[in-house]
Amino acid sequence: MELLSVKNRNPTKGKLDKEIYKAFVRQKSRDIGASDILSEINIDSTFNPRFEFPSSSIIKSLILMRLKGIKSQSKLAEYLETHENDAIKLGFFRDRNNKVKTPDQRTFSYFIKNHMDDNRNQLIDFVSRTIVTLLHL
Repeated sequence: MELLSVKNRNPTKGKLDKEIYKAFVRQKSRDIGASDILSEINIDSTFNPRFEFPSSSIIKSLILMRLKGIKSQSKLAEYLETHENDAIKLGFFRDRNNKVKTPDQRTFSYFIKNHMDDNRNQLIDFVSRTIVTLLHL
């Protein structure tokens, strides 16, 4: 079984599936959305001091993009800018002016071109499919 990278561990898909299911169960008592589940999944965030945003937040955003059927990176950037609660749940932060700082289309494009690999693409596919199954999207 192929390994997927999750924060400080290298679990199998089965272990990641259990983590997603546990997040779903913890959130089930309230109206749950994809960003609620994504907020509780610890996706690997290899730190790059040159990059302004955590890679885990960008990967979670790309998963959300698939789940919500957002067709372009510019629409994803607009969505995150206008849906601050989802952006916070994905791991983005507020700046000094209390505005949520989210990537723009150019940042998403750069990340996809320079930081995505087969392992991360498989991670996005697997997490997306698992969440779709749990939420019946």
